[in-house]
Amino acid sequence: MLCRNLPGCAVLDVDTVAKDIYRKNPGIISELKKCFGECVIKDGSEVNFKELAFKVFSSEENLNKINSLMFPEIKKEVESIVENIRKNKKIKYLIIDAAVLFDSGIYSLCDFIILVKSSLKKRCRLLMEKNSMDYGEAMFRLKGQRINIKRKFLACTLSNTGDKKKLEDEIGEIAHMITGLSAGK
Repeated sequence: MLCRNLPGCAVLDVDTVAKDIYRKNPGIISELKKCFGECVIKDGSEVNFKELAFKVFSSEENLNKINSLMFPEIKKEVESIVENIRKNKKIKYLIIDAAVLFDSGIYSLCDFIILVKSSLKKRCRLLMEKNSMDYGEAMFRLKGQRINIKRKFLACTLSNTGDKKKLEDEIGEIAHMITGLSAGK
């Protein structure tokens, strides 16, 4: 919705960035084997995301292991993407969609941070749709997440409660604020 309100806008999905890192970086595959065992790798070189998620979200210690392994790589890749986008004059606004915005340090690349709040039920439904998983698996992942939010960096908070018209109106106002900020630069 926000992208539709901002001309020259693109969206960067950090989950997709992370999956690309897993696919392209053999060093990560090797570290995953060391940290979590062979079961998180299939066909010798591909991540078994379902098994990795089970390992990672079942233990805070394992979540910390994967975060310390992946967050520096994710931040480096996102920084590179942002730098390339800054050079591309066709893209004026970049929305970074990231649950791990603060823990990974990506927030430092942002000019305007919006927290979108939603019920656990709605987040579960969206995760099921996005990743083609069942309810039990989606809830397991959501309950295993440890997402930190540095509220002092938030420009605003949206409540995605289901009232689409209200959400569209709020997003229109936010888009207006963002275009006003960019006009001042």
